[in-house]
Amino acid sequence: MTAKLAVVSAGCCAMLSAQSTWVVNAAGGSGVHFPDLPSAVAAPNVVDGDTILVHTGPSQQGADAFTSNKGLTIVGVGGMVPLYTDAANRIVVIGLPAGRAFRMVGFDQPTRGSLNFWLVGNAGEVHLEQISAHDPGLSFPTWPAIDIQSCASVTLRDVETFGAPAVSCTASRLALVSCRLGRSDLGLGGGQALLATGSAVDIVQPDFDPQGWSAGTVVSTNGTLRIAGDTTSLLSGGGGTPIVANGGLVFVDPAVPMPSPSGPPITGTAVVTFVSVPASWTSAAGQLLKIVSTAAPGAFVFQALGAPGPLTTTPLGELGIDPLQWYGFFAPLPMSAAGVAAHTINVPAALPRGLAFASQSLVLNGPLLQLGLPVTFVLH
Repeated sequence: MTAKLAVVSAGCCAMLSAQSTWVVNAAGGSGVHFPDLPSAVAAPNVVDGDTILVHTGPSQQGADAFTSNKGLTIVGVGGMVPLYTDAANRIVVIGLPAGRAFRMVGFDQPTRGSLNFWLVGNAGEVHLEQISAHDPGLSFPTWPAIDIQSCASVTLRDVETFGAPAVSCTASRLALVSCRLGRSDLGLGGGQALLATGSAVDIVQPDFDPQGWSAGTVVSTNGTLRIAGDTTSLLSGGGGTPIVANGGLVFVDPAVPMPSPSGPPITGTAVVTFVSVPASWTSAAGQLLKIVSTAAPGAFVFQALGAPGPLTTTPLGELGIDPLQWYGFFAPLPMSAAGVAAHTINVPAALPRGLAFASQSLVLNGPLLQLGLPVTFVLH
């Protein structure tokens, strides 16, 4: 599969050749195009499909708030670049047209407070990855850290924050993969993890621990909620109930731990089904990328790699790979007794920052063929 990825990557690089890469660094100097991120995003010559590389400046300058409807890829270079937002200065992605993708990866909020993102009215794809906030300070926020409204396809991977709630999702399609929500470094309680209304939400390999929050950690109203992962994931009730779901459908993999201090882990009027929920997520160590899949024990998993596409419902399940840009499959693996399998590949170091991939399992369980919930990741 490594050779296949290398061949595919060359093709991706060729496709990117007509697009531009811009550099942001407050230090200035050779090769730097903009002193700050807002001016880069707003520049008329920075257009859909471009990549913006943000460096940490000499006085810890990083990424400041902006508003945009462009399909850009914004990458923090050299680790977690400082991110400065607050309730009055949010990162806003609004009105992104269909067929475009906004991606932002590799930022960390060093000052006290939650993340502050507003994603609204986006027909295109929005992807946030490796973006985190840790410390609420003495005044806990009373607003959503990531507020999603009327968006066709939003994916969050390895995002860490807290808030009231950490993520709010209304009339949208959302996937949360390997996210850490409702937890804070101070241990003061991070608030509700997710509030979803009229939305389809997938939660894969969660680490949701609201540390004393007394209401539902995840609350879903009149939507579809799918929860997948293995025994190392966590959806804690904190001081209350892990899931409160009224109306709609809930599918939960029994492998996902959902400790509740009192009562059942799921309450409400939704139809709840405990069933194996096939899914994939990624972890990385240097250039090594591990793709982990879950499915029913005894099933066979064919792991696919391709270009990300909008989250789309198909007869086989949710599709997250562009159907016209499938790059290849790993050799099939049988699921272990624990319902887990993993593939590891060596990602070529020469690939450009900002290149995005999606991985998704195709599960064969007897006569049943099913797509697992996908994961999207960006090279940085």
